[in-house]
Amino acid sequence: LEWCEFSASLYTKESDAVEISYPDLMTEANVYEWNGVDFGRMEIYQLYLSIKHKAMIEAQNLRFWGKIFGTSGDYYVVQ
Repeated sequence: LEWCEFSASLYTKESDAVEISYPDLMTEANVYEWNGVDFGRMEIYQLYLSIKHKAMIEAQNLRFWGKIFGTSGDYYVVQ
């Protein structure tokens, strides 16, 4: 019985869960392509996974603002 109570405490109730939002970059990539901006499918997918991972770790909503092309490296702006 003690094990069952402990196991039940590991599951959160739906009302206690925090809803985290992050952009669906795979869908938004199509809109970017229509406007002439193309990061490439692999780069978009890697960025999508990175933003999703960061949103889950920090438990906050994130938005993708864009990409800055620098001389020594490129920077992604995520808020």
